[in-house]
Amino acid sequence: RPWPHRAPTARERSLCSGRLLKELRQCSPRVVLALGRVAMQALAPEKRSIEQEHGVAFWSQELSTWVVPSVHPAAILRGSSKFRYQDLLEAVRTASRIHDTGKPLGTTGVAMPCVHLLETKEDLDRIASRIAGTPVVVDVEASSRQEPLSMAICLDEKEVFLLMGEALEAFAHLPAVQRGLEIIGHNAKYDVQLLWKMGIPARIVGDTLLSSYVLDERPGVHGLKELARRRYQVSDWSVEVKPYIERMEEAPKDLLIRYNALDAFYTRRLYRDLGEEL
Repeated sequence: RPWPHRAPTARERSLCSGRLLKELRQCSPRVVLALGRVAMQALAPEKRSIEQEHGVAFWSQELSTWVVPSVHPAAILRGSSKFRYQDLLEAVRTASRIHDTGKPLGTTGVAMPCVHLLETKEDLDRIASRIAGTPVVVDVEASSRQEPLSMAICLDEKEVFLLMGEALEAFAHLPAVQRGLEIIGHNAKYDVQLLWKMGIPARIVGDTLLSSYVLDERPGVHGLKELARRRYQVSDWSVEVKPYIERMEEAPKDLLIRYNALDAFYTRRLYRDLGEEL
């Protein structure tokens, strides 16, 4: 850094960037770990915030390799309120994974599970036997009047069952459901209240929001999309539905299905991975 330990200006970076890029090309690295905002902007001037970009790998056309931006270790040693040692470790692990495999997780954007749309009573036969006595990941989307619109149920990491219409209404009357539904969710207290409203005797047996807080007590870093972005390198799948977020009943059906299914799918992945860390 230029004296007295200040961030270089854009002009100062441009004067040194040619030499820096040349040296990096000569090394032909499999991955570059850029420590701090200054290092990140030296390789990607358009990126502004290390808080937003930390740990999210991007492909550098100039270097023909992956770059992983990370918080600078000095920020952690100074007691940063925004980052901790675990954040640096996650970025290093991401870089290590790229070095070993050639790509980060989720480089296609958002991994879309196989979604089975259930809209009639008859469709419920496909799921009734599979939920009996088994904790299931559940995510319920509600209207502006807090009426259930759709429910995503994820039983494994490959497929999601999406209930709407007649199937959603009939689900509560399945014998396996009336015996009691054990659910896993992200901030599941909202989902369980909607299930109670539907007449479903449900109880929470796992919550990925709470699990995340156990591992990291800082506020503001436990949202489902934020956790998925940092852990799985996926983009925010809520962008398309944000215009409807206060009135989800007005969202196009295909967008609602995608949003609901991905919420359940990534909750399932987090439940597995956070559980291994606890």
